[in-house]
Amino acid sequence: MTAGDFPWPFKPIAVQSLEEADRWWNTCYVENNPLAVTIPSSWRIISGIQGSGKSVVMARLRKNAADSAFIVNYPPERWPASSQAFVPDGNHLAQILALAGLALRKFLSECPDKIKLLSQIQREFLCWLVEKYDSRRAFMRWVDLLDPGLQELFANIQAGDLFETTSNPRDIAGQVEELVSLCRQLGYNRVLILADLNRSMTQRYASTLLQLYDSIDLMQHPNFTVVVALDPSGIIPDRLLERAHDRLSLVNLSWDEISVREVADRHLCAAQSEEMPHLENLMSSDLLTHMGIRVEEEFRAPVPEGWVALVESALYASSNHPGISQKSFALEDKAELLWIYYTRHMPLWFSDEPKGVWRGPRFIQLTDQLYEFMQVLKNHKGRPVYLESEGMNKIAKNKTQLHLVVSRTREEIEPAGLPKNKWVYIFHQSSEGYWLENFV
Repeated sequence: MTAGDFPWPFKPIAVQSLEEADRWWNTCYVENNPLAVTIPSSWRIISGIQGSGKSVVMARLRKNAADSAFIVNYPPERWPASSQAFVPDGNHLAQILALAGLALRKFLSECPDKIKLLSQIQREFLCWLVEKYDSRRAFMRWVDLLDPGLQELFANIQAGDLFETTSNPRDIAGQVEELVSLCRQLGYNRVLILADLNRSMTQRYASTLLQLYDSIDLMQHPNFTVVVALDPSGIIPDRLLERAHDRLSLVNLSWDEISVREVADRHLCAAQSEEMPHLENLMSSDLLTHMGIRVEEEFRAPVPEGWVALVESALYASSNHPGISQKSFALEDKAELLWIYYTRHMPLWFSDEPKGVWRGPRFIQLTDQLYEFMQVLKNHKGRPVYLESEGMNKIAKNKTQLHLVVSRTREEIEPAGLPKNKWVYIFHQSSEGYWLENFV
């Protein structure tokens, strides 16, 4: 949600303060599938389309597990073959152990007295873990920041090369076992690895996901679990279940209209600081029906994100928009409300393969000509594009052709039912210049 110019009180979960997060969980959270947020005893996939609340479920799981599990966040940009992977040419276990080493250093820097709980062999493993997946120098820097009494605990540690590979079954089992043992000594009964993938990430890392679940047998440990949230449009979860040989559970997030309306009502209540406001107080029943159908057409199903965005758009319109003055909207306000909804909540994302754009959750495939035109607009970063602009010679030879290309592109990407001569994405001025807005 965007804060805009009015007091919409909800930031994305990832950037909420503790106070803001507590308020959100207490007032707005509606549980979808109780199993999804229970602490897992085996590897798990949480599957849901865009807007279904995967990231919310992962945040809730992280909150529920915080006291009992040592949590290692495993973002896909740190996965094997990624340019930001910590271990060049390393497999999934290598990347996970590198992140575990970072998380342990951070935790022990914040709670240094916990270091005294570690046995000699556990301190050796910690030393080896940091040296192996970072560097000897990184370990020495970390120790150097500890109090002298704690530094002495590492004075005679010579870890050597405890485990040579992350591919030999015995080495894999040993590293997982020692990581779990260290974390249990720190007061956690398990190690929990969390990876949250949106739609584009699921598609981009589909082959790497398969590799992760190919190794599930080798990394199997009763107190070492991996939970991945993904979009089923990017990879079919059943393919991962086949790879996992029944060692993996699948939790699907699906909603009905009653549940998503409850989510929307809770956000409306919190935003207006009233006890019992409902969507029916915000717009007429026929408008609510039309807008609900439109939202679900875009997302292909009832999902919380689409309905909460509708609440935010209506509140924004009632407090800011000069074209709408009333606090409760009627069917004749549909076009204006749609324009606000798409402008504030449906940015374009470009896709090179296949060629097209994502309009929020909906993929729109484009011909080569229309896609090249969109790329020219994107590359100009909001500046007007003219017939003679760089890159346009391959797209249109004269103004008539340019107008035709613009018209065809708008037919594909602009939402239907907007007010006359209002656009969300491709804008123009009388001097024939065109530019792009609301894109990522």
